[in-house]
Amino acid sequence: MIEKTIKSIREEKNFSQKYVADGILTSSQLSKIENGDQKLTVGHFIKILHRLCITFDEFCLFTEDEHILARTESKHYIAEILQNANLPRLKEGIKRMDNYHKKFNDIYFYHMSCVLMASHTLYETNNDYEKAREVLTPISDYLNSVEAWFYYELTLFANVLFLYSSVDAVVVGKNALKRINEDYERFKDYDIARSLLINLAIYSLDANQPMLAFEFSNKVLAFPQSTNYLYDILLAKIINQIACFKLRNNEYDNNYLTNLVNTLKLLKLDDMYREIHDFMIKHNIDLAIVSKQYAN
Repeated sequence: MIEKTIKSIREEKNFSQKYVADGILTSSQLSKIENGDQKLTVGHFIKILHRLCITFDEFCLFTEDEHILARTESKHYIAEILQNANLPRLKEGIKRMDNYHKKFNDIYFYHMSCVLMASHTLYETNNDYEKAREVLTPISDYLNSVEAWFYYELTLFANVLFLYSSVDAVVVGKNALKRINEDYERFKDYDIARSLLINLAIYSLDANQPMLAFEFSNKVLAFPQSTNYLYDILLAKIINQIACFKLRNNEYDNNYLTNLVNTLKLLKLDDMYREIHDFMIKHNIDLAIVSKQYAN
């Protein structure tokens, strides 16, 4: 079904097999894949989607494959439940994910059931994160066991990061950094990478691992930058400077850090300004200019 959908989209866009296959596989291989005579690898599938100028979610709209449709529907369904969480809806969601897991034997649904169960635990225990982390043990075990991370593992980790302790997040986060360093270009989704790496940098500082915080934040700053991500870029630069301070790195510049933090104030990001100020005090950085303005 997936292979036939690729053929259908290619023909609808009036793309030749030669154009779609170029640099990915041979035209003959693509022809065999479209006809169901050759299996499609995950790597080829991702590259073909990029060549067809279509996202995975858009691809799913064209397919009638029940499994793919269930995964696509679940993604939005779970996001909506978590945004408006209550016990009945969480229980309903857990049951649905468990049923999908039995039907399709897809670990994705098992992991989503764990995420909903963790949220259910938080709801029932008045935010007992220790108990919620126990529920997420299968996800932690999975992430620790997978040698080569792909988009799924990175997204999964980003979505459950808030339930990890600082130390545990940093341990698992090393795999995320390794995968991003190796071949993140193929995924073309810097939003997830920025958010994940910035949070990991903050966790690393709290876990007293400033070198990792330095590496995580440096990777964010190496991504393509635009005004659409000004907030993330500012935050990454601030975290990077805090890491330099703790490492006694000569890249640390008190005036530069002061200007970065004050920029948050100029942009009227007052809540973040206060959080960053408190975070710096926590890590023994007392900027006189910032402190004076904060008092005002």
